[in-house]
Amino acid sequence: MKFCKNCGSELQEGAVICLSCGVLAGDGTKYCHNCGAQPDPLSVICVKCGCSLEKSAVSTESMTMGEAIRSCFKKYATFRGRARRSEYWYFNIFYMLCTLPLYLFSLCMLEIEGEGAVAYVPLFMGCFIQVIFFLPSLSVMVRRLHDTGKSGWWTLLILIASCSVIGSIAAIIFLSLDSQPGRNEYGNNPKSMRR
Repeated sequence: MKFCKNCGSELQEGAVICLSCGVLAGDGTKYCHNCGAQPDPLSVICVKCGCSLEKSAVSTESMTMGEAIRSCFKKYATFRGRARRSEYWYFNIFYMLCTLPLYLFSLCMLEIEGEGAVAYVPLFMGCFIQVIFFLPSLSVMVRRLHDTGKSGWWTLLILIASCSVIGSIAAIIFLSLDSQPGRNEYGNNPKSMRR
């Protein structure tokens, strides 16, 4: 077990930079959590990317489900930027929790009522919820792919390929990849931004 020489935090196995204070694990040199630049030793903000260099600037905790839902609806049709894994998966769990019971209830009503109009009410409500959730779920998928360093156009391929079992497995793998460290062409790492 290794500990950081600067702040005393436990280092992950094979870590090069301490996630708590940004100091290089071997020699005590400080680096930016977000872009990897070596800032002025007295600086508290990285000149290159503008992120905080204070202790624990990198968030190792995930978003809560409520934060993820708020974030996705706030960025309703925002296809720029990056989204953490927790934001993507919590939002999709919420989406399933909203639609699945309505569809199951609709199936039960069709069995009980037959072809009556009352049986289709939960089905129409489920369709209405899917229309509301379509853009935010699409945009969070694009932002999630951006976070892994892939183009948002991969979403189209994922949607087409997910009709097959192999495509669904590939989609789950792509959307479960960890964030690309530091800044990429789509923006700053959301893990390094304070909430």
